[in-house]
Amino acid sequence: MNAAVKAIAALFILLLATAHAAPPQVTLTFDPVENGALVYARIAPLSGFFSEARRLWFRVLVRNDSAATLTLTSMRVTMTGYDYTFPQDIEIASGATKVAQLAEDEVIAVADPAPATVTIALTFAGNPTPKITVLPLALYVPLVAGGAYTFPANETDLGPEEYFAGGTHLPPEGQRWGTDWKVHRILSGGGSSELVPGGDSTVNADYLGWGTPIRAMAAGTVLRTSLGWENNPAAGKRVFQQMAEQDGAAIVDVKVASLGETGSGSGVQRVAVLTRMPDDTFRIAIWDLFNNGRGMAARGTVASQPGETVQAMAIEAIGLTRFVTSMRLASNVHRFIVWDVSADGMTVARTGAQDDIAVREVALARLTDTRVATAVRTDAGNLRVAVFSVGANPDMLIADTYLAITAVGVTRVSDTRFAASARTVAGTLRTIVWDYTDGDGVPDTLARRGERTGEAITRLATAFAPSGKWVTATRTVGGLLKLTRWSASTSGNTLTPELETTTTSVIQNTALAISPGSGTDANDNVASVATLAGSAFHIHGWGDPGTLPNTYTDSAERTLGTATAVNIAQTAKSQFIVGARTAEGNLKLSTWHWGFGGGNSVYVLHGDCRVLYAHLLAGTVDVSAIHAGATVAAGQMLGRMGNSGSSGSPHTHIHADRIFPITSIADMIAREALRTLPDIGARPMPLAGARTMRLSWIAPGGEGNANNNFTTMNGHGVFDMLLGIRPGTNARYVDRTNFRLFPNGRKEWLLTNPETGGPFRTVPLGLSGAASGTRMFIRGGSYPPAVIFSTPMTVRRYDFFDTEGSVVIGQ
Repeated sequence: MNAAVKAIAALFILLLATAHAAPPQVTLTFDPVENGALVYARIAPLSGFFSEARRLWFRVLVRNDSAATLTLTSMRVTMTGYDYTFPQDIEIASGATKVAQLAEDEVIAVADPAPATVTIALTFAGNPTPKITVLPLALYVPLVAGGAYTFPANETDLGPEEYFAGGTHLPPEGQRWGTDWKVHRILSGGGSSELVPGGDSTVNADYLGWGTPIRAMAAGTVLRTSLGWENNPAAGKRVFQQMAEQDGAAIVDVKVASLGETGSGSGVQRVAVLTRMPDDTFRIAIWDLFNNGRGMAARGTVASQPGETVQAMAIEAIGLTRFVTSMRLASNVHRFIVWDVSADGMTVARTGAQDDIAVREVALARLTDTRVATAVRTDAGNLRVAVFSVGANPDMLIADTYLAITAVGVTRVSDTRFAASARTVAGTLRTIVWDYTDGDGVPDTLARRGERTGEAITRLATAFAPSGKWVTATRTVGGLLKLTRWSASTSGNTLTPELETTTTSVIQNTALAISPGSGTDANDNVASVATLAGSAFHIHGWGDPGTLPNTYTDSAERTLGTATAVNIAQTAKSQFIVGARTAEGNLKLSTWHWGFGGGNSVYVLHGDCRVLYAHLLAGTVDVSAIHAGATVAAGQMLGRMGNSGSSGSPHTHIHADRIFPITSIADMIAREALRTLPDIGARPMPLAGARTMRLSWIAPGGEGNANNNFTTMNGHGVFDMLLGIRPGTNARYVDRTNFRLFPNGRKEWLLTNPETGGPFRTVPLGLSGAASGTRMFIRGGSYPPAVIFSTPMTVRRYDFFDTEGSVVIGQ
């Protein structure tokens, strides 16, 4: 019995065995699907000695149409010559939709010729009958000229022995056929390197790809550009970019809170700023932030009541239209106030207030929309925690007083759990967890759970982290900033410091603040602000490495200006607002963006797919030609390879995703500007017009070396192999000593150096390294900065023959 008959028989037995039961009530949406067929991709071979491969990867959106929760347990894929079951464990609530997809090692090799159909059976716990779908199979061909994308660079953008190579994104990372392209050079002793000879891996300019032109892969229309992002300062480190700032009046202290986005997809973030004025009155101002924080618009304000002066204060957001404050009044009374904000942000109204005991220091943490936890240092110097109701008639629901302390902070752990962190009178950090229970007609309860004592500290700040965790930022006795991320056991009785990092930053004892960060998972990153010696303002981003040792990684930082008091709140993913009291005693509000996302990027509609070109070099996108609505030609330069946004080192990330049909380009551009344009999954990126071979197998000499066996890409993708790609075909190298073409017209390398200095990759390198002579050889291209030649020389291009001016300086 052949494989096809076996597969059909297996499917028949499966159908027969389950015919008596109804399949689960689910709706399935498969992707990538084109014209009703599940599509697969041709994959470039490793070299000319190999045949091309064909790969199938898919995902399925499963909507639960039943009244009960369903659990997907397996996904069976059957086609001619292939029958495999992929275990799943996905719980889907009634009415919810979840995604099931193949993992990295589950991508399916498709035979050639491909089977006509594929059968996919999803099995759910407690139901013996799977949900079966039969789909046609089809080769993916993008709707661009020639049915494939041109590689996004020219051969003349590379030097001899240089190749593009990509670290391909595999499922389940969400980008699937997207690729991070870099430039590598073949080493004479074997292997390859991303760096110039003698280059430093932490220096952007030492990467071969730095500044390499990135070109449109086909004709298309620009949907969106995201520009104005600084380059990350070095490979492995991201930039903390200041977006905007506003100067204010004289103040004593400042606290900030993020209220949220003003509308779904609006991109406008609303914040509340609480300031203590020099006469000890307070003022609250509402601000709207837009364009990733580049714009700041003042909204409504409100001031304290006559005679209402404060000595300490805290603020916490409840939602877009509500926040709460805790105040230590001049009489030492703790005043808890609920505030409401109008929809347009112009009106701030005091909804209700509740006075409490005498206190010295106050802290706040939102539990739910109707409950807030407070932690205070009482007038007697003790830690006291309490839960307040939030509404027109706020009320202290229950409280507990504990140990003697000198500083306090509080963070949410869950809707019913919070953690108080304090500096004890002995000078050590103490963290304690409480559980709150709503009595629902009987007295509420507040149960003290676990606690843990840490090292000696001189200052303290706290922040909530998702997934039931929290972070403390402390100043050690030696003056260093230390970060600790905490978690609690299910019972709350065991507290664990998961991540601990003592930094080399010496901070003052006058200012320290911390905020949840953002990245792939906001739980893994935090942002801190502090003042350094001399009152220098310092903002720092910290990431979770995910591996041992359990310490935060130094992700991004910036020192700018001066401050004597600081506070920070996260406004959106990667975005923050900082309130500071300058050394001159004035308010300064500033917005910041941590280097996540695509950085300088261009989204282009090629055919029916939008293609993202991301992490481009700052200042290299020509906004006169590359803007929403502009048309671009195949091969037109979009920008240069850089290191902006979520980029570990210089590279260009490119991927394509399919979009829902939209009536017009204008509509598409408008909807993209609102960030509401939906996609229906990534698409393969078949490439054409390039020569390729596995990078680690390429020997020096390129096609002039008979040991190399390149293949031509003609509608091939690169999926899970590190290929070296030379864009373009049949280009010619030139003899760098006499500028003659080799007569056979093949790509050849001259292995000797020119008679005079070089070759150099840039004009400045040439000026510093070339001896006085008749010729300086540099890599071809345009060099915008004007230069002064202090020694007599003629600039020549060393890498390719070009009938048009091949080196342009000062334009």
